[in-house]
Amino acid sequence: MNLAFFAAFGLSMISADFLVFFKSVPLGLKLVMSLPWLSGLLTVGLLALAWRTWRSTELHTIWKAHYVAVALASVAFIWYASYWNVMAGA
Repeated sequence: MNLAFFAAFGLSMISADFLVFFKSVPLGLKLVMSLPWLSGLLTVGLLALAWRTWRSTELHTIWKAHYVAVALASVAFIWYASYWNVMAGA
């Protein structure tokens, strides 16, 4: 979903008429800018599952580390989106 945000954000910026931005933010861009909020909600669950997976004895350590790396990348995306203020309503 995070990669889809970057693709959709780029496409909406390329296809938008920049004179519209002086009046308001287009609806399509507002919808795209709400994706980081959804990703943030899913990241909370991902972190909980990463913690549960790390404590499990069923998986190999490499797979556990991969799962944690994906969870940390999701957290980094939320920080990135918040820093650049591309989260709608933030």
